[in-house]
Amino acid sequence: MAPPDREKELARKRMKTSRQTLDRLPDSSNTSVTLHTMQRAAAAEGRKLTLE
Repeated sequence: MAPPDREKELARKRMKTSRQTLDRLPDSSNTSVTLHTMQRAAAAEGRKLTLE
């Protein structure tokens, strides 16, 4: 398993986004994260975003 910094860099490249955007994702108090960003994060991890 890669070190956390390396994993974050790989995820950032898969999402084609900035590190700051990636850091905002787990922050539930941050309301600036868009559905598009969450969809790209899910796709980068091989998952699919589903809203109910």
